Amino acid sequence: MLRNGVKAIRSIPPTFLRSSRPIGADPTFVCFSCQIRSLNVKSLIHRAVPGLKRPSTPALKDAVSAFQKHVESLEQEAKDILRRDEVEKEVPLLEITDSKIDEAYDALMAPEPEQVALPEPQQIVKQLPSPFVERLGMDLVRAEDGESDWPLMISKLQEEKGFTEIQTEDMDKFLSMVPAHVRREKLADLETLATNSGNDWSVKTYNFFLSEYLAARDLSKVKDLFREMVDQKNIPATTESYHSLLRAYALENDLKNATQVFRDMQEKGVEPNVKIYNAYLNLAALRSEPEIAWEVFNLMKLRSLSTAPTRQTYTTMIHLCAETKEANKAMDLFTDMTERRGLMPTPDAYNALIHACASDRDYFTQAWKYATEMQQAGFPIGKRELNVLLVACGRTGELTRARLLIKHMLVCGDESKAPNAMSYMSLFRAYANYRPDPKKEFTTADTAFNEALQSEAVKLLPTMAGAQKFAPPRDLIEKQLTYEDIPLSQKIILNKADILPEARAVLTYLRLNHPEFVDTQLMNAYLDICMDQKNPTELQRAYTVEMRGFLDTVREITILAADKEIKAPRILRNCYTFKTAIQSAAASRKLVFGRRVMEDREQYKATIPPKNEDGTADVNLYHQMSDKQRRKIDSQTELDIVRLLAKCELLGEAKQRIAVLAPIYKWEWDDLKTVYTKAIQVEDEGTAAFIKQVTGKADVETRRLERHERRNRRWL
Repeated sequence: MLRNGVKAIRSIPPTFLRSSRPIGADPTFVCFSCQIRSLNVKSLIHRAVPGLKRPSTPALKDAVSAFQKHVESLEQEAKDILRRDEVEKEVPLLEITDSKIDEAYDALMAPEPEQVALPEPQQIVKQLPSPFVERLGMDLVRAEDGESDWPLMISKLQEEKGFTEIQTEDMDKFLSMVPAHVRREKLADLETLATNSGNDWSVKTYNFFLSEYLAARDLSKVKDLFREMVDQKNIPATTESYHSLLRAYALENDLKNATQVFRDMQEKGVEPNVKIYNAYLNLAALRSEPEIAWEVFNLMKLRSLSTAPTRQTYTTMIHLCAETKEANKAMDLFTDMTERRGLMPTPDAYNALIHACASDRDYFTQAWKYATEMQQAGFPIGKRELNVLLVACGRTGELTRARLLIKHMLVCGDESKAPNAMSYMSLFRAYANYRPDPKKEFTTADTAFNEALQSEAVKLLPTMAGAQKFAPPRDLIEKQLTYEDIPLSQKIILNKADILPEARAVLTYLRLNHPEFVDTQLMNAYLDICMDQKNPTELQRAYTVEMRGFLDTVREITILAADKEIKAPRILRNCYTFKTAIQSAAASRKLVFGRRVMEDREQYKATIPPKNEDGTADVNLYHQMSDKQRRKIDSQTELDIVRLLAKCELLGEAKQRIAVLAPIYKWEWDDLKTVYTKAIQVEDEGTAAFIKQVTGKADVETRRLERHERRNRRWL
């Protein structure tokens, strides 16, 4: 029989066999026995006809997998239908039937307009449980304007019997009908009525008060009610109950207890919904726990379609990638959201993506690409997005683009885009990190300015093609070329010698026009510019004249501008100010200035800021830092002090400082290499040996010598 079957198959043309559709490919219905039988026939065909590839089992596996997915989709569709039926039962029917339409038409045709009988929405008297209608009275329940006086109804219930002798189901329905604004005003009264009703609360009752106290931000009450429901009343918590509790812990920034709530849900078989996943994921991202956030995100993707990540989920994860400086993951998430899931990105999603790309130097140009794409999608580029791009310019030293953005924000005519303190801070960071290209040096000639501006505009927005793109920089030339009120040079690309004068002019401009923008961070950025430009004299002047300590009595300085003397406040120093000043002193070997900064720093660390004349007090940033942050800034500053002492050939004092701090800080060889080199130069063998010992270099050399001696002994 098998031989006859093979002969019959050999009579079939091979071209027909090769062109036929594989069995099991894209099936509409799958039968396991039929699939096995089909594969056996397929095997006979391939044995009979040489040259055909043998069948593989993945086709059957794919078919079974497709059948399983089909069954799951049917189950989900059935759940949706049941859920929709339940909702329809709760919602009153407001149908306008044909008879009602005919009745309304007849009334409209009547001579008297008072006889119009248009169908009216169902009144509250038809929705409210009958015990409440009897207790409150028809006059109070049915208002003339169609809206009942809920506060008056609750007050009358308090005067009467309240919720007593009323079933729990009717009480829950009454509570659900109370408008949201009345719930918040009468929440305590409603809880008192429900408590004094004599009824056992249902899970709906608890969920009502849990959600309302969560909205009122009474988090302790939420936790107490949940414990009462689960521990005392032995009522199983639902998904809504867990959501309220999890949100309460999220608002308290308590990741530990939120994680415990999530585990309790899994242990008790309560399926989390999208709201719970998003609340837990947001908390993990807020607490900078990327591992937990990614675990929750992957769980949402693998569970089911009902818990699939939403646009809010993707936006949160992209924000987390910005914090962890993982721009590649952020772009993958954005692609997954828009292309695979087909979700339309929101302005927050674009902003998060731009922020993620701006936080990574390698993806700096992608930030500008997505800014252009955002505007092409119909979302306006506001101050937030412009500031994110400015922050990216500050980190990468893209001064040309930063200056173009500042000019655009100043002259675009939109007050909502006017630069703020963050904008100018980013500009100053760009000044400090700018590394000019010596091949690009332009004069103030209009032709050179226009050519450079247009070339940089292409880089600024790669797809710039018209005026709708971001207010093109070409418009800046048409509006205002001289920038008389803006102290920015007309050069599009600055030389190294132009940076500090322009930065100083911008600082003076802010002192005169926007003194609220000049704070400690901005002044620290200006000190960084002086440090980068190797101008210790200007840095020392700014530190001494324009900045002050907590106990300094002189609080103002005089600024001369346009033949006028203007009083401006001196800016308070902080621990980062001292770090930059000591670095500058070490680089320029200014020992006297360095010692003054060291004294100011010790005084700053030990001072509790006194109250000002207006009753407020300055903030001591050092006292607000965590132990880890203080240890980091102290170690960096102490290292700069040791280098300053070593460069000034005060090796004894440097050695003493290293020895005192050795139990606190772990000195590395790269940290003290400068001290060791200076000790070798002045032939201070004791200090050189001490540096080797404290950094562990001596042990490394000893082990190397021992290995060398063992190797020599083996050869001998």
